[in-house]
Amino acid sequence: MRRLVRALVGVGAACAASACAVTEARHEQERRALTRRIVDDAIAYNEAYSSAISGQVLLNILRAYNRQPRQYMSMSGFANSDADSRSASVNVSGLPLGRLGEEWGQGAFGIGANARLEPEYRVEPFGENDFSEIALAPTSARVFQHYWNTGWNRDLLLFLLVERMEVVRGADVVVLENSPGTIAANCGQGYDIGGCAFIRAARELAARTNRPATAHASESNACLPIAVYDRDYASIGEDPSCAVRIVVGEETYRLSLRSLDAMVYYVGELMRQDAAHPPSSGAFLEARLSIRAAGSRVEQTPIFRIVEADDRTEREYAATVTYAGRRYSAGAPANEFCFRPDDPAACEGLRGDRSSSVLEFLVGILAYNQSDAAVRAPQNTIVR
Repeated sequence: MRRLVRALVGVGAACAASACAVTEARHEQERRALTRRIVDDAIAYNEAYSSAISGQVLLNILRAYNRQPRQYMSMSGFANSDADSRSASVNVSGLPLGRLGEEWGQGAFGIGANARLEPEYRVEPFGENDFSEIALAPTSARVFQHYWNTGWNRDLLLFLLVERMEVVRGADVVVLENSPGTIAANCGQGYDIGGCAFIRAARELAARTNRPATAHASESNACLPIAVYDRDYASIGEDPSCAVRIVVGEETYRLSLRSLDAMVYYVGELMRQDAAHPPSSGAFLEARLSIRAAGSRVEQTPIFRIVEADDRTEREYAATVTYAGRRYSAGAPANEFCFRPDDPAACEGLRGDRSSSVLEFLVGILAYNQSDAAVRAPQNTIVR
């Protein structure tokens, strides 16, 4: 009888141990499934938000190209919800923060066998005050200074951000307006008035400042120049108007900055085609103005290019939208690299489209304009 009891106890202990092992294995599977779902959702939402915001900018550029009204909307509130009444839910609940590592997946994870979840989000037009501050107000000197000091292409910044430039040398002042309506043929030979006069001066300024500055102004004092080259900083006084200034030797450049909407409209107007200078093969629309190409020191590429969408552009381009019943893409990948110290000329050539840089820049300005917190948010790739 005792032997029978011991045998039954042994069998019970073995079953309990086996049940514990099965339970622990199930918990481990649940933990892995939950972790994978959270990671996949976070990445999917990141992709969706990035595509939506970049697409909104591209859509407004197309509208500006046709001189049609532009609209800016906020996108927020991502969450999972049931697709219909038959769908189950995925939830994470009852996980004390202090014991998250111990209880992850234990009794706090539920997933239905036929769960079909759909994201919930809000897309809303900006209110009157928000729209004025985000889209219509001139870009702040602090934002310009951030981009100038972090290595972004000088020509891209000056072309997009600056609406008007005063070049001051002693008592002489030259006023230049960055009007896209008077920019053609990339402001080459014979094009030197109107907007092209500004472009030529901006290119000269970009070339003269493509190096570390002698000094930078503190963000706390907007009335001093944001950057000084080839001059003693202490010899320069404050500007009562607190204009955005860059000093190069004996010349001072006073800059008036554009709003976000004015930048979008500027790009759209540059996309209007000049019959004397059609776009290169393969481009649906190509800007009349060029900047330094990615990966090249001397070659140039149109500041923005739009192509008709196909399977490849849908996968690889930064933004694809439907406009007037057709699909368009912008932001081709620019992933070539070349470095030949013994033969720098071997690395020249058209290295890459800059449309992605333009989209990234405009999306960054949109984020900066929304709140003080957003000023620190965008971690933009430095475009050198």
